[in-house]
Amino acid sequence: MKTPTNLPDDERTFETLVRRLAPGDAAPGNACPRPDLLVGYADGRLLTRERERLEGHLAACETCRSLVAGLAETAVPAATGRGRLVVLARAWPYLAAAGVILAVALAALGPGLLFGRRSTDELLVAAASDLARARPDLFGGFRALDAAERAATDGTVLRSSGAVTLLAPRGKVLETRPAFRWEGGGRATVVLETDDGRPLWRAEGGEELGYPEREAPLAPGSACIWSVETGATRSDGLLFHVASAAERDAAAAARATVDARAPARVAKLLYAHWALRRGLLAEAERATRAYLADHPGDVAGQETLRRATGR
Repeated sequence: MKTPTNLPDDERTFETLVRRLAPGDAAPGNACPRPDLLVGYADGRLLTRERERLEGHLAACETCRSLVAGLAETAVPAATGRGRLVVLARAWPYLAAAGVILAVALAALGPGLLFGRRSTDELLVAAASDLARARPDLFGGFRALDAAERAATDGTVLRSSGAVTLLAPRGKVLETRPAFRWEGGGRATVVLETDDGRPLWRAEGGEELGYPEREAPLAPGSACIWSVETGATRSDGLLFHVASAAERDAAAAARATVDARAPARVAKLLYAHWALRRGLLAEAERATRAYLADHPGDVAGQETLRRATGR
């Protein structure tokens, strides 16, 4: 395996360098893939199609299998900077055997030195493009939300003159028995009506109310308006829609596809963006909160949560 001699000197993303694993991507005169692909495979950063192609090569190449095994055995999850230097040092014997120390060392050092570690936005863009190609029935035309879109508000959080903020449900919900959340006013009465004003039920709660067990579930594809009464004051109404059976099936299929194909690092956030594109705000909020539990300081995740909650 030869070390590439035409490495870029700018901060091109990892995705640009490993978009396709094909004979033309191998080092000149050598069928083995470039070292950066092996590092990406060991890190779990390759997209599904890239990983599958590389695995086909690994099945027939003992040298590359040894390199990947060495990196995998010493990997530190999500290691960057000094942590990645530790990984590299431990894997040094494997790398030296194939004569690729310099190339892999540069790749391991990360942002600003060679490729740059892909940002969350870069991973989202690349993975969304892959999904659109793989499942156009679910992801045709799908794009991850950029920073400007995440900063926008859809105006569906309402505050009445009594300072009661209606939080959820809003947008479109998958559940036929959604829970209700609001802030301000303390204990209050939730009033649920159809979108044409026909009363459905009333029930009391303290800034959170599960769907009353005694009440019939909402019909898929229906639209409802809910409001909150505190004393003699009633908040403005907040409209929401109940997803149809087909929309619920699509959401389940999209979630499974994202989990199977997208890089694990951003899978939850990518599904949240898909849900936001379809107005599934509660789904987007749940997925984003799960993502932030793993990546609490991620700016794209924090912006996505604000977009999903409207706050």
